[in-house]
Amino acid sequence: MNAAPMREAWQHRQREIAAELNVTTAFSAPEERERRIAFLAGCLRASGLRTLVLGISGGIDSATAGRLAQLAVTALRAEGYEARFIAMRLPYGTQRDEADAAEALAFIAPDETLSADVAPPADLETLRPLRSDEDAYGVSYEEIDDFLEGKPLSDFAYSTILRFYDTTRHKRALPCTPCNPVPAKAGEQQRIGGAGS
Repeated sequence: MNAAPMREAWQHRQREIAAELNVTTAFSAPEERERRIAFLAGCLRASGLRTLVLGISGGIDSATAGRLAQLAVTALRAEGYEARFIAMRLPYGTQRDEADAAEALAFIAPDETLSADVAPPADLETLRPLRSDEDAYGVSYEEIDDFLEGKPLSDFAYSTILRFYDTTRHKRALPCTPCNPVPAKAGEQQRIGGAGS
């Protein structure tokens, strides 16, 4: 296949993936924040459980998710529902960015913090620990954002992002999300959260 048809095929897949992931051109951070807080609070209440637990690396993704989880349990407590959030630190041995992790925890303000060293299982899985995502995948976060926003990319970025998207599909098989909540059927227990990695 020559370059033009290949690029058209990649761009078609790019649009399909953006639609599948519910990427929109209009984004209101305050509205999305409130929607996610309500979603987390609703999932915890619907489950009948009282605690949210989330692994915290210290990066921006886990800091944001952790803060949203803490805000969700705070909202539930304001409604009289007993709830709490546990931030689970997952350092890889001695964490090189310990100061960042501590700053993330201060921002999150979890009800409780626990810690477990993930070095032994991580070593068994990757055999090449302590690599950044950008190093491991060979594309930058900016290129991934550009992909999701429908912007043109290099052939290498297109093929790399599509290859990893396809080979990790099982990791995105969520039972429910804020964009696609799945109600429990009568007589069945609803599973809240993501499928295991």
